[in-house]
Amino acid sequence: MNGGRLGVNGTDYLLSGDPCGNWVLELYGSGTLTFTSLPTNIDIHCVGGGGGGTTGWRSLGGGGGYTKFIKNYTPTTNIFYCEVGAGGSPGETSGSGGPSFVKLNNNSGSDVIRAGGG
Repeated sequence: MNGGRLGVNGTDYLLSGDPCGNWVLELYGSGTLTFTSLPTNIDIHCVGGGGGGTTGWRSLGGGGGYTKFIKNYTPTTNIFYCEVGAGGSPGETSGSGGPSFVKLNNNSGSDVIRAGGG
């Protein structure tokens, strides 16, 4: 992907791709993603935050977050709000991870995609 075609505000991210325009954007926190033009046929993979597990003499690992995938999605806007679910806190009872989701325009309205926490 060539520079200047998208903006990400509020989070760390990793962008990788090839000269043909096939690219992957990984978001590591919540924020707003803005494309300079309306994208078409995008794939969205969403992963919820993992569970925290338990502590004590019988410690158990927390469950992984759920995943959801949409292939060839054509949005109606070039602005997305992305929420990345936090991992759960460890404790005597396992702490649930938070959900991850994507919405159009802002943090109101229905989800384009949502994956529950572990």
